[in-house]
Amino acid sequence: MQRHMDDPSIQPDDPKHDLAEDQNGLSSESLQAVDVAPKHRPRRGDTQIRFLTLGWCMWLLAGWGITLSIDAIIPAVRWMVFTAAFGLLLVWPAYRLSLASRHLHKRPRRVIGETLLEWISLIIVLQAVIWPLKISAHWSGLQTALLNITFGVWSLLTGLIIAWGCLRNSPGRRLMAMCLVVLLVFGGPLLELVAPKFVAMIAIEMPTGQILPFSPLQSLWSLSNRPSLFSASPFTEILIGITIAATIGWIGLTVITRPHTTTPHSQPNTSANK
Repeated sequence: MQRHMDDPSIQPDDPKHDLAEDQNGLSSESLQAVDVAPKHRPRRGDTQIRFLTLGWCMWLLAGWGITLSIDAIIPAVRWMVFTAAFGLLLVWPAYRLSLASRHLHKRPRRVIGETLLEWISLIIVLQAVIWPLKISAHWSGLQTALLNITFGVWSLLTGLIIAWGCLRNSPGRRLMAMCLVVLLVFGGPLLELVAPKFVAMIAIEMPTGQILPFSPLQSLWSLSNRPSLFSASPFTEILIGITIAATIGWIGLTVITRPHTTTPHSQPNTSANK
């Protein structure tokens, strides 16, 4: 004990030194907390999907509020159907293609994933509108399912155009994508005005009139009619064709955006040259 007290190299505990160590320990812990905190923040894509879903709910709620002033059942139901159609086939592409996304073109696969997640979110919310309309309009289960599938496949095809337009941060590419979306929605009615004779050759006869197989608005108009005027025969073939086209398009877009990896055999042997 005496030797420990006499040794000048061994100094007693310094309170200032202990206080500095405690402060350093607290500062390191606070720095670790600061480093960990950003990891728990939601990603930009997640926040965008939440905002889009909230806006979609408000859009449908506004359409439902307008139907309260319509006395007839079928006109009110059709107003709600077309409110959802314009929101899903026009407002969603316009909103998505107008976003500034300088980081998206660097990761094309992420663009495809985010677009598909948005489509799934919008379709899930739409179920809260379609199935209650079945009760109001007295539709059969088949008629309601075909109307639901019509919304799904045409919006999936619209999502394909959105994903293609967002692959690169090019205003011209996005404008072209939006023009394709408008043509997809209004192409059938415009073709009837421009070439009525050609439309008469390719149109499908229905109890309510003629419809074009590539017009989502005409399909939704016929499917939202009274149950007594419903016929499932032409819509089944139309939906199968649109589903095949959308599936091939999504597969093709995924293939062309697949990252190219270089194999070890293709790289030059730098060690041998050295």
